[in-house]
Amino acid sequence: MLGILSFSLLLATVVLLVLLDRRLWASERRYRHLVEHSLGLICCHDLAGKLLWINPEAARILGYDPIRAVGHSVADVLAPAARPLFGDYLDQIRRHALASGFMRILTRDGAERTWFYRNVLFEDHVLGHALDVTELHQAKTELEKTQQELEQRVAQRTAALQASEEMFRSVSLCCPVGIFQTDVEGALTYFNPRCQAILGLGRGHRLDEDSGQSLHPEDRAGVLASWLEAMRSGRAYLREFRLRLEGGVTRWVRVHTTPLLDDQGRIVGHAGAVEDLTERRYIDEQLRQAQRMEAVGKLAGGVAHDFNNILTAIHGYSELLLERPECPEPMRREIEEVRKAAERAGALTRQLLAFSRRQVLQPKVLDLNALLADLYNLLRRVIGEDIDLQTIPGPALRFVKADPGQIEQVILNLAVNARDAMPRGGRLTMETRNIDLDAAYAGLHPGVQPGPYVKLAVSDGGSGMDEETRSRLFEPFFTTKAGQGGLGLSIVYGVVQQSEGHLRVESQPGVGTTFEIYLPQAEAAAVEESESPAVEPAAGGSETILLVEDESPVRDVVRTILERSGYSVLEAVDGATAFHFAQTHAGPIDLLFTDVVMPGLSGPELLQRLEVQRPGMQVLYMSGYADKTVPGKYFLQKLFTKEALVRKVREALEGRRYGTIGA
Repeated sequence: MLGILSFSLLLATVVLLVLLDRRLWASERRYRHLVEHSLGLICCHDLAGKLLWINPEAARILGYDPIRAVGHSVADVLAPAARPLFGDYLDQIRRHALASGFMRILTRDGAERTWFYRNVLFEDHVLGHALDVTELHQAKTELEKTQQELEQRVAQRTAALQASEEMFRSVSLCCPVGIFQTDVEGALTYFNPRCQAILGLGRGHRLDEDSGQSLHPEDRAGVLASWLEAMRSGRAYLREFRLRLEGGVTRWVRVHTTPLLDDQGRIVGHAGAVEDLTERRYIDEQLRQAQRMEAVGKLAGGVAHDFNNILTAIHGYSELLLERPECPEPMRREIEEVRKAAERAGALTRQLLAFSRRQVLQPKVLDLNALLADLYNLLRRVIGEDIDLQTIPGPALRFVKADPGQIEQVILNLAVNARDAMPRGGRLTMETRNIDLDAAYAGLHPGVQPGPYVKLAVSDGGSGMDEETRSRLFEPFFTTKAGQGGLGLSIVYGVVQQSEGHLRVESQPGVGTTFEIYLPQAEAAAVEESESPAVEPAAGGSETILLVEDESPVRDVVRTILERSGYSVLEAVDGATAFHFAQTHAGPIDLLFTDVVMPGLSGPELLQRLEVQRPGMQVLYMSGYADKTVPGKYFLQKLFTKEALVRKVREALEGRRYGTIGA
């Protein structure tokens, strides 16, 4: 019984073991099937790194036979760059029984693959599991590269934006034009220093409300209405207007704005620029005034020239009539009045010619200090005892080249003008000094050339002038005194301009006026000495004179006077006719007596052609009109008397004693 029981137990044990073995075998078969058909990479190696087993998927990727791979070192399948790190991997397994990370392996055909592994130490061997993440790693690498490129682009864009902002800030700070930006309500959100200097506004100020306080009263309504309309309609804004600043200073500005839009096209603000036009308008006004004065001067010069010729004939024939013994006394008195009237009219034409810069000048090198000293006593008598005259001569004053008589007339006219501005007396100051005008000053005053000048300033403490009066100050016959129109300041303007100088006026009502005259420095190093008085000429002569004058009344009266004085006269209506006479006349021609300005050949041009044919011939010019200084030593200005004509002709003929005349 006991034996049967023992056998039964034994049989049951065997059956149990068989069942357990079959379960174990089935379990191993399942796990082997799972490992061998796994898409993952599974291997087993010892602590030296020798492969004990590798699954087919790993062998397939590596390109090796799974059986032949056993016995080889794991290091044999590593990429060359990864092999030096294999020892560190084994040390990590021994110390921590765990290792994980990325591994670069080399397939049989030489391709590199990337595996992510996780290996554990199990007793005396290492079980490893890995995934082929080559494509994922490449994608990650590409992603990191793309990210780096994006970061570089962002960094470059950021740097470019910062550089652009810095450049804009630098340009904005030094820009001569004001730059600003407003919100949709018109409040300033940005402005550069120039904008604040022009408008005087800060952040948050509204252009329509805060700037309205500084707008010129005459411009305020129109400017605000147009600005509000531009804000409402979203159109660009462009307008020029005036600002009234502290101290009553008026400044012209131009504002140009354009709307700022968001992505939906809605107006979010305005960007604009403001430009100070005061200086430009001043230059434009100076240019317009110069052009206006030039036009008036041409008209005045032309009228004076023609009128002067008529007066010369009237005056000459009046003198000839007065010489007739048969002329009765009542008629003589009437003719005398005609002659005097012609002389008074002649003085007026000379003033017009001075204003028009057509007066014939005889410039000399001058010392303005010496000129003022010589005029001091005359000036004291002209201005009266109730005006204190002070002269302040500048040290080491440069010389200038100008007609001394005309400069004296300028000083006298300015003194008279100052006297009239101070009816209750006051102080009149005349100061000279050297000054250099630079290119910046010349740019603000059309027609002025940079260089060394001598400045003559005539200042009074009189009633002064407003802006409108100053703008018309030098116009002929303009005056603020009832019934006292004249040419005094017009003459000042004309003489200074014809002397290649420059004239400025500073004046304020109730403060006074300063006239500043700038004459260019002369090249000569010393003042020219006055000429010795000519020898007293004879009343007439018997020489031959070639008379050239295009105006027949003047030519007829001059010919009559010369013939009555004993001279032989060849009469020519122009330069071409005179040249023909010089070629065909068989006898000598002792004197060329010619007008300066004529149609065709001028007097100097005629002389230049005749010098070769008539080397001994002398020249005497006559004119009441000239664009420039008349060359030559002898000159007779219209309107002239019979006595002056005969004396000057004799003086020119006698000039052969002192050398050639004319060139």
